[in-house]
Amino acid sequence: MRKFTLSGIIGVGALLLATGILFAFSPMTGSGPTKMKVKQNSVHRTGPTYTPTSAVIFTDNMDGVNDTTGLAIRGYKTYYRGGGAQAAPTWFQGDIGVFNAYNGPTDGYVAANYQVVAGNNPIDSWLVLPALDIEAGDTLSFFSQASPASTFPDSVRVMYSAVGDSVPEATTWLDLGYFKVTTAGIWEWKFFIAPAAGMTARFAIRHQLVDAGPLGNNSDYIGIDAINVVEGPGAPVVCSVTTQPTAADVDICGAGTATLTGTVGDPGSA
Repeated sequence: MRKFTLSGIIGVGALLLATGILFAFSPMTGSGPTKMKVKQNSVHRTGPTYTPTSAVIFTDNMDGVNDTTGLAIRGYKTYYRGGGAQAAPTWFQGDIGVFNAYNGPTDGYVAANYQVVAGNNPIDSWLVLPALDIEAGDTLSFFSQASPASTFPDSVRVMYSAVGDSVPEATTWLDLGYFKVTTAGIWEWKFFIAPAAGMTARFAIRHQLVDAGPLGNNSDYIGIDAINVVEGPGAPVVCSVTTQPTAADVDICGAGTATLTGTVGDPGSA
């Protein structure tokens, strides 16, 4: 799925006007031009392959309603803190025309895209998780993916507040890491470790970019799925991390118990 460039819009518009053809944009989320969607050629998972080795504090496979209202009912908070006026919802239900969910229903993931703002502006769309009782070393993990083969990069920054702040302007947010979302047509697993305890602590996932929006060089479409928070220390184990196009999943667990000695989806890596 690609967005139109300004020169492309002008050129196409001139051609259509010259031939007397009328046209209208039909945006995916109600604002801005439609992008060309590229459907991934990978096998959709029929069930979760995420296997935590510690007690689960919070889990959400995003199989419910993921619009603003549905997220709020489950305790999430959504905010837009980018440049320009907000033009569409920050986070919304996954679009199977772009790619399928990591697990569960095919549209069972939460998405964000470039249409949240008009023109060329910075984007900063916050998805704040429900308040949780967290100890230092507890781990947030999730799967992410961007529009396959997109030439408009997407990135995510993960935040943490031990005192439960849900407003982006609060000074207690800590930056846990930043990464470029993969466009390889696979779901990539990332994890981030809480540095401090909090009885009403919150994690936040931010779709954050500069030079973004319909006329920017960055931002396209991302999905987030299979959000988990588990007790520390260390990271949970994931089985069958990658779904490759036309290939079998890679099973790192096998019949026994696997222990991670390094990092998977190192925070801040591309």
